[in-house]
Amino acid sequence: MKKLVLLLFLASALFAQDVPKPAESDFLIHNFHFRSGETLPELRMHYATYGSPQRDADGRVTNAVMVLHGTGGSGQQFVRAEFAGELFGPGQLLDSTEYFIILPDNVGHGKSSKPSDGLHARFPHYDYDDMVAAQHALLTDGLKVDHLRLIMGTSMGCMHSWVWLETYPTFMDAAMPLACLPVQIAGRNRVWRKMLMDAIRNDPGWNNGEYKEQPRAIYTALDLLLIAGSAPVQMQAKYPTRDQADAYLAEYMKTRSAGLDANDLLYAVDSSRNYDPLPKLEQIVAPVMFVNSADDFINPPELGIAQREITRVKRGKFVLLPITDQTRGHGTHTIAAVWKQYLAEVLNESGPNSAMTVGSLSATAGTPAAATETAPACGAPPSNELKIIKFVEPRFAGGAITRGSVILSGMVDEAGRLHNLDVVTGHPFIAGPIIEAASQWIVQTYCPAGKPANAVVLVSTDWKNNQLVTDIRVDTDTKHSTKKSRR
Repeated sequence: MKKLVLLLFLASALFAQDVPKPAESDFLIHNFHFRSGETLPELRMHYATYGSPQRDADGRVTNAVMVLHGTGGSGQQFVRAEFAGELFGPGQLLDSTEYFIILPDNVGHGKSSKPSDGLHARFPHYDYDDMVAAQHALLTDGLKVDHLRLIMGTSMGCMHSWVWLETYPTFMDAAMPLACLPVQIAGRNRVWRKMLMDAIRNDPGWNNGEYKEQPRAIYTALDLLLIAGSAPVQMQAKYPTRDQADAYLAEYMKTRSAGLDANDLLYAVDSSRNYDPLPKLEQIVAPVMFVNSADDFINPPELGIAQREITRVKRGKFVLLPITDQTRGHGTHTIAAVWKQYLAEVLNESGPNSAMTVGSLSATAGTPAAATETAPACGAPPSNELKIIKFVEPRFAGGAITRGSVILSGMVDEAGRLHNLDVVTGHPFIAGPIIEAASQWIVQTYCPAGKPANAVVLVSTDWKNNQLVTDIRVDTDTKHSTKKSRR
């Protein structure tokens, strides 16, 4: 047994050091109709794969995993040590000898059909629904895959995961969206994207998409992409002097501008224009492990959106990764070592031996009956005074301005989900991580029969002895004030 474990360890280490190239191919979709009303006689979907499909007695594929890339990327972005080297090797979570791993280049990206192939600005104006429809055609018609063990996605692929969960709710056993929000692109996230698109369209050199050389606006676009995708802590550590920072920027521009096409980038950024999974979150039935990082400029945790909206997903869990030496801002989504323990969790929850399967859950929004029936019975909470010490958020250790306390007030319903949380006192900046911690703790601690209905939940957190000490009180005294502090 020890010898087998050693061999697996050595094989995984070699896989991580020299990630093997996947098999690559194209699938042509004939007469593809876009939501805009436009069509293409042939839509090319390029893809890469590891492993091979396995089928059960009914011919259903049981081991397919699809991983979806971000804006401007391709499936090849996962073929590197930080991702494939952590997940696809022998004995790893998505061992490619056991799983059939599919890495598509999405419409407008990589080696799939895109504006720069020749149509330029006459290329159909695709959106996320079109991209997901093409992915579905690739799976079902091209690869004969009728079911996914798991769908994963990063950034744009994260948003595609939400579209999949609502459009094809029983197609997958589980989903893991990384680095996005399940709401339409708005606020600052929309503003910087609009700035990028306007820079290209307003550049005379763009010439309505019929340019002979790349317009200068692509450098403005790269400036915005750099700010949106970078991590300030890591950049300060790597480039601590002015000259180092300037040298990095020059090299970034040289490397990223090579091969970049303005029309391709414009179309890719614009494709998010109709994205909005918010109204149908209750219809999602698959287990969802939703992960963001605290240093993500594009999806900042202080918005509180992820923490709030995941409560509407029946079997959803949100994890906010704290800032560490390993996180890389928005790009943390591809650093598997930081979050792979949560991948293991959702695979375990959604596996063949799990208590509930997607098919056993009602698709009716807000109906937790299946979970209630399978959960063990329990009595009332052991105490109204509940005290715990949660994990330490490393980002709180560095500055006195985040020390102190925050108290949140809200309601917990019969499903153990928190609603209407307000900051009673304390700094709102640290409220988001505390809401996430409290939500996870309450759901994990109370089995359904013991969850108090319409009780007030008070969550208070103090910095003590270099730890965040969190007190959670389920209070039946509804006279307690929930009014926000104006501090």
